[in-house]
Amino acid sequence: MPEMKIRVEEIEFIIKMKKLEYSNCEIARKLGVSEGAIRYRVKRQLAGKKDGRKDKASALDRYYALLKQWEEDYSDEYHRPAMKTLFECLKRDYGYRGSYDAFRRYLRKRCPAFHGKVLRMRIETPPGALAFVDWKEDVPVQMGGWGRWVKVQALCMSLGFSRKPVVRFCEKRDLASFIHGHQEGFRALGGLPEMVRLSEEAICDTGVYLSDRVRGWAVEVARRQVALYHDIVARQSL
Repeated sequence: MPEMKIRVEEIEFIIKMKKLEYSNCEIARKLGVSEGAIRYRVKRQLAGKKDGRKDKASALDRYYALLKQWEEDYSDEYHRPAMKTLFECLKRDYGYRGSYDAFRRYLRKRCPAFHGKVLRMRIETPPGALAFVDWKEDVPVQMGGWGRWVKVQALCMSLGFSRKPVVRFCEKRDLASFIHGHQEGFRALGGLPEMVRLSEEAICDTGVYLSDRVRGWAVEVARRQVALYHDIVARQSL
């Protein structure tokens, strides 16, 4: 069996397993260490001797105030950034030279409330590669005077990289409104993304993938966009 060191946080686990009447050999197999290592740790624990590693200084102690500030900043949030993101920030902006595993263990021990939050990870796409489209139905707006409420449909677009939003309102959720909303949205965004991802609701409401009219419209828009691009390049080269 390969010799492996018992981590500080595993000592409590060993004691709990002994209280459940597990043998030293059974605990050793679970932790991947020798039976002698388990026996040694149990003997020290029963003798009341402290593990000196608990009081050993860490290279991350100098960043403790910063880590606690991060914990406070997200105290009211349900999510937290990915550990890897925080680790890269600590290396890049504050000169930390330790390992990621050491950082993760330290944060789990010293900032347990922060470590226990749900991870939020943002999936990046290149600029101009992706846009999201969805309907927001029956939005109440006041038009024509006080208390005169009507319901309109909103075609919502957002870019995948910058998250820039564009909203275009229309009376109905039909194919004509779908096409017109896209034209106005692309005009507001300043161009066409490489890919447009539609929600299931937008597909069902407009039948976009089943419509030859939409397919023809998209081809025509792309053709005009390419022609406009070549025209701009020709003018800049003069």
